[in-house]
Amino acid sequence: MKSLFGHLLKTYLVVALVPLAALAVLLSVDLERREQAALRQQLLAQARRVRDLTGQQGVVPSRALLQRIAQEEGVRITVIRRDGVVLADTHEDPARMANHADRPEIRQAFLTGAGEATRASPTLRMNMLYVAVAADTAGERWGVVRVSLPLQGVQERALQWRAFILGAVLLAALWALWIAARQARRLAEPLDAFRQAARRAGEKGWTWVPRPAGPRELVELTDSFNDMLVRLEALIAEQAAGRAQLETILTQMPDGLLVLDPQGRIARYNQAAARLLCLESDARGRPLIEAATCYPLDAIAREALAGKQPEPVELRAPWPPHPALRLLAVPLPGSPGTAGASILIQELTEVRRADEMRRDFVANVSHELRTPIASLVALAETLLLRGQRRPEIVPEYTERIAQQAGRLAALTTDLLRLSEIESGRRPVHLEPVHVPPLLAEICEAFRSAAQVKSLRLTADAPAGLWVRADRSGLQQALGNLVDNAIKYTPEGGSVRVTAAAQNGQVRFIVADTGIGIEPDALPRVFERFYRVDRGRSREEGGTGLGLAIVKHEVEAQGGRVWAESEVGVGSQFYLALPETPAPDAAAALDEHRE
Repeated sequence: MKSLFGHLLKTYLVVALVPLAALAVLLSVDLERREQAALRQQLLAQARRVRDLTGQQGVVPSRALLQRIAQEEGVRITVIRRDGVVLADTHEDPARMANHADRPEIRQAFLTGAGEATRASPTLRMNMLYVAVAADTAGERWGVVRVSLPLQGVQERALQWRAFILGAVLLAALWALWIAARQARRLAEPLDAFRQAARRAGEKGWTWVPRPAGPRELVELTDSFNDMLVRLEALIAEQAAGRAQLETILTQMPDGLLVLDPQGRIARYNQAAARLLCLESDARGRPLIEAATCYPLDAIAREALAGKQPEPVELRAPWPPHPALRLLAVPLPGSPGTAGASILIQELTEVRRADEMRRDFVANVSHELRTPIASLVALAETLLLRGQRRPEIVPEYTERIAQQAGRLAALTTDLLRLSEIESGRRPVHLEPVHVPPLLAEICEAFRSAAQVKSLRLTADAPAGLWVRADRSGLQQALGNLVDNAIKYTPEGGSVRVTAAAQNGQVRFIVADTGIGIEPDALPRVFERFYRVDRGRSREEGGTGLGLAIVKHEVEAQGGRVWAESEVGVGSQFYLALPETPAPDAAAALDEHRE
């Protein structure tokens, strides 16, 4: 395939050289015609001169005179009688010459007074130009004087003219070639720049096309092309950003997404879909039923590919860990059979677990409320029926009613507090908290309860230890742990509360010498309403929410809790929160940084 430069050069050369060639041919033909016309006039004048020498009597001049004239003019002179007999000739013996009555120029001269012809001479064997004039005597045409000249000289001069014209044409052609090449390059270079820029644009290597010094239309085309490159680059950048954003959304979204082509093959899927459906890395391009062996999934996919809107399907996946899934298929825009489908996969495992926890919570709350309420009702009915007849039981029953009412109040308080923590309604004010005074306050609050059971309650923390926490929330959490330790520690035991800095955190430990916790029960001690010993817990007046409040309270402040225990030896509950400098030291540090 020729380049644009080659096409333009060829076009310019054709446009320039064809007229030059035609002009050369016309000039050559015209010059030869003019040369022959001038030669005819010359021969005609010479023929008339010889005719005039014959005079009125028709006397043919001597051969010597004719030869002298012929030699001077460089011509051949022949005198022919009316019947075609040659009377005189400057180059041949008339007696040996054939009759000339049939010569075209002779016949024409007898008819019109003058004639001419161009042909090969049988005598001289060369092309000749013949011009003949009629000779009259006393009004009677007695013969013809013919003058001829070889055309070789004319042809040689014509060749010379042709050579000159050809040389001029070649020079003009070279000039035209240079002009055409320059103009073609002038037009082709900007277009070639367009081509290279377009190719690099396809390879994302944007190139600004320089403004050419060419025609106005080419300059405007260059400006338009550069503007287009700017807009195209911006558009591609915007599309790339959109694709990256979409890819990020698809990657980060918790729900799985499958896109199927019209043949039901997987065209695209995100990480969540691969995780939920256990797809292999080469799932793209494979039929859905092969990549994920799940017939309900394949069924709704087929309905969507047929252009229908299937109902959502909920199922338990047949592959481990058997997640609960909700499948929603939607046909893509287009006619059925030519458009694909998209399938949204939502994991309902946590939702199902939350539903179960909610049901368990409601059941536990109902159970916890039913016992004290039933006791209150029974005690109240007993007082109504027997109180007037047996006044001595009134104080006892009244005290028991107060105990059950207190239990209900404690349970309600703990439920409200736990709800506030979980929902985030309770504000958390994180601030530097001095640990030793906090532990002293907690121990003092539970001193009397420990003394009732002859327990040794102690606290220990470095004097300069500070923690970043919500003071009231931390006090509540540590108080619940101490209260729990006192309840489950037999008489004569000990409860120790300590705190120490470790790896940028303050670790609180509430250790007791109580009954301990079984290993299988230890992971569940922070669950709502979970009791290691339900009977003992109710006897002690526990609500079953104390450790759950500890867990949520500490996690709301950015900390964590865990427990260790050995049956018959005791338990240790750990609570970790970020350490912070003392307020005065922190202010001094900030001042030093400034």
